[in-house]
Amino acid sequence: MTHPLFGYRVNYRRVLEIQARLLARVVTGELPRFQGFETR
Repeated sequence: MTHPLFGYRVNYRRVLEIQARLLARVVTGELPRFQGFETR
């Protein structure tokens, strides 16, 4: 599958890792908002 934010192909395990890292960056204030990931 292709990650919607970054545009490269990843497996579901990697998507969960990326989303966890993005959420951590939002919590620490590095990013302004969290973009969720939806499956079909």
